[in-house]
Amino acid sequence: MASLTRVFRRTLTTLTTVPSNPQLFLHRDLISLSRQPAALAVGRLRSGHTVDELSERTFEPNPAFLPLVHATLAAHVAQDRFWVSLAVPYPDNYMPIYDLRAPPVHGRIPDVEDIFGMVRVDGAGAIVPGSYERNTMYRPVSPAGLCQFSEDMLPLVRRACEAAK
Repeated sequence: MASLTRVFRRTLTTLTTVPSNPQLFLHRDLISLSRQPAALAVGRLRSGHTVDELSERTFEPNPAFLPLVHATLAAHVAQDRFWVSLAVPYPDNYMPIYDLRAPPVHGRIPDVEDIFGMVRVDGAGAIVPGSYERNTMYRPVSPAGLCQFSEDMLPLVRRACEAAK
């Protein structure tokens, strides 16, 4: 019983959500989309820094995270209800798929570091499957905070992180 209590206490002290983004969990210095500490992390806080000091200077991105995000977006963005609804006014055009940490004002294009990538929209206002192109200038942390995903995309990226352990 004592060992179970120790495990429970350790879990309580090492697993919290990131205050500015409830989609993310803090496992000591690792920031993750998953409650599971072994899941692929978004990145880590540099030594001596806390989540309250989060910035591009205090955060070290996990190089394996963005390829996983881009692959998940490429496979599923055309079925994501949020992005499908936004595609309607973009017939025969390209639409940015952006990080929801800083949604742009309607009709504006987000900052380049907040755009995951672009998709092509057909003449009927539907996302063309397989048209996702990643933005190499996207950053998982920006002055607006850490990455944030749509309601449909979050569980897909989270499961991919957990599978990539």
